[in-house]
Order: sequence, then structure tokens, then C-alpha cells
Amino acid sequence: MFYIFYGSDDFSRHEALQKLMAETGINNLTDSSATVLDGKSLTMEQLANVCHSIPFFASQRLVIVEGLLQRFAPKRAKNGPSSSERTISTALAAALEAMIPGMPASTVLILVDGDIKSNNPLLKRLHPLAKVRGFPGLKGEQLHDWIQDKVTTKGGRISPAAARLVVDFAGANLWSISNEIDKLLLYASGPTISESDVRETMSYSRDTSEFAMVDAMMARRTDVAQRLLHQLLDEGTKAPQIIAFVVRELGLFLKAREALDMKLGPNETQAKVGIAPSYRLDKAIRHAKACTLEEIRQVYGMLLDADISLKTGAMSEELTLDILLADVCRR
Repeated sequence: MFYIFYGSDDFSRHEALQKLMAETGINNLTDSSATVLDGKSLTMEQLANVCHSIPFFASQRLVIVEGLLQRFAPKRAKNGPSSSERTISTALAAALEAMIPGMPASTVLILVDGDIKSNNPLLKRLHPLAKVRGFPGLKGEQLHDWIQDKVTTKGGRISPAAARLVVDFAGANLWSISNEIDKLLLYASGPTISESDVRETMSYSRDTSEFAMVDAMMARRTDVAQRLLHQLLDEGTKAPQIIAFVVRELGLFLKAREALDMKLGPNETQAKVGIAPSYRLDKAIRHAKACTLEEIRQVYGMLLDADISLKTGAMSEELTLDILLADVCRR
């Protein structure tokens, strides 16, 4: 069996992958019948060796390849990929296309990637051979509908106004929203989650989680930021989620800083930042006033370095985040 999961919605991708793993009888990625490969440096020989191996203690072998589709994304540089790079990519795609039909029936191969364009050469070439699922990021009414569906699935109800307020507090991060839904279902005062439930539960969460950590980082309160960071890690929040959250919040600060530099009025500032009047908008403006445009861009560079460190495995997740936090606080 051959699958392709791609898209910027990593939460839904993760859920789909977990469901597929359960169907194959593999409980976690440390199972001897599961293999995770780095597609950015993968050779066809390595992939073929794993895919053609017969599992010893399970009925199926799960092979997950991360980042292979991105390797085939069109280059943005003026000169584009070199002729040798094009030759290697073409040969790898052809070999992969030829290998898939001959894989043992026990092998389940999944290509997992992020935000890939629909015209990605490898995606187009392998599409006829795979069960393809795209997971685009949710926004607007899609996000509100997702919250309604998730609450209903968990046996609860939430008012439309409360769902919109959840988005106002948590943004489009489905990892955060899912955690908050669990808390709301436990602490809601009535059979239907109301706006007051969201304000009481999520304002507390906000003060003790990602929002407060970002506030402390930008305010250079190292001790507070470090305590909140490790609280998030202890609660099971993954490093890529934390970095993604900081990137998104920093994007609001950047837009607010640009609005201040352009001397825009309140309504124009709100439109530029892209969120309704709320705690998050006030916070974005407050941090923007305390930072220069160059300073915000400097923090973006630190986040990029941390993201590269995570993806290359140069350091542990915890150490990568500790260094990032220290760099941001002493910028």
C-alpha cells in the first residue's frame, strides 16, 4: 500500500497517520516494524532495502518518508537546479515509480510532507499510484466548523460565538485548539460551551502557556520564559509546535510594527494585523511598540536557525529550544 499525506495542517496529518498506524497494528514509531526515513537525503537503495524487508513480528511493515516531495519542489533561485541535480531527481523519481508496484503486500509506504504545491513534479508523477490526502491549513468558517465537529465528536456542544472566541484566543493552531477543547469539555458550566466558559478557561490557559511564554521571551524575562517553556514540554507540547506558535505570534508583531511605522490609525492597524479587536491585537501592538522592525526580523532569524537544528537533528529538541529562548531574551 502506498500513501501520500501532505499539507500545512500538521495536526490533521498527524491524526491521519495515527489512524493508519492503528489499522496496520503498529502502536508507535519505535516499533521494530516501523521505519522513519529522511527524504531530503534518502537514496533509492536505502528506500528499496527497507520497503522490501519482510516484518518478523508483525503482519505489516510501516515505512514513513519525511520531506521527499519538498526535495522536488521547483527551485526559486534564478539559476534553478543544476543539470546534475535534475538528473538525480529524475532518476530517483523513475526508480521510485518502478519500485512501488513491486513492493511486498506487507509494506505500507507513506510519503509525508508539508505545504507542497499541487504541481510538484514528484507528486504529479506518483499520484496515480498512491492514495493521496491533502491537509491544507484551515481558516475562517472552516476553522469554526472544525471546532464544532471536534466538540461534537467528543460528546459535547459549543455555541458558534464560543467557537469564534476559541479561534480569537488560540489562532489557527489545531494542536492548541484541541487541547483547549478538552479543557472546556471538563470545565464548562453547562451542557453547551459558552463564551463565558471560553473566557474563564482559556484566559487562564493563555496566562500559563504559549502566549505567556512569548510575552516573557519578548520582554526578556528569561527565568519566566524558561519555566513556561519547560512546562509546555512536560505537558507534551512538541518543539515544532512551539516554534510554529512563536513564528505566528511574531508575524502579528511584525505587521503591528509596520503599521506603527506607517502611522496608521486604529482601524487601519487592525486591518493590517488581520485580527479583530481583542487581547491578541492589544498584545501585538504592545510588543511592536517595544521592538524595532530590525529586532523582530532578528528574532525571525533565530527561529529559522532553531527550525533547521530540529530538522537536522543537530541537537535535542529541549536544548534547541533552550538556546533559542536564551538568544531571544538577550538579543
